[in-house]
Amino acid sequence: MFEYQPPAAIDALPGKRVLLTGATGYLGRYLSAELLRTGAVVVCLVRAESDQAALARVREHMQL
Repeated sequence: MFEYQPPAAIDALPGKRVLLTGATGYLGRYLSAELLRTGAVVVCLVRAESDQAALARVREHMQL
């Protein structure tokens, strides 16, 4: 069985700000969760009618 090992560069992310586009997409939901686990500050670009709707959309898609 293959076990995923994140690249060493991910260790340098705690406290860094990362802009993530596509956070509500298929790959984005997993990538955003991994980035948050590393301690990165994740800023997501999301299409929605309001800030509240955008936040709700991201939260909905992050339910892994």
